[in-house]
Amino acid sequence: MQISRDFDLQQLDGSQTNAYLQMWMNGAISQELLLQMLKEGEVLPTVDIDQEVEKVQQEKDQAMGLVPFADSPAQENEDLADSVNDVEREDERDSVRAAAA
Repeated sequence: MQISRDFDLQQLDGSQTNAYLQMWMNGAISQELLLQMLKEGEVLPTVDIDQEVEKVQQEKDQAMGLVPFADSPAQENEDLADSVNDVEREDERDSVRAAAA
């Protein structure tokens, strides 16, 4: 357990929030520090910063195609049916080839 020693009860205003955001966008501060400052300035609700950073990274990876999006159960069923059909068609082709030979 960690006791906050920040007794400054001042909330961040819009210009301060924008200043932190600009620093992050310019690479002057990390995303973790940005989130921490927004949390301490009571702009963000109580969040787990490490977990939030991980979520953002996963979303970026998915958007870049590095991590596949999760399929819905209906899509998974359709994919399974397609693969079964592919196997059946390949078996039919093998039978035709064997009969022709």
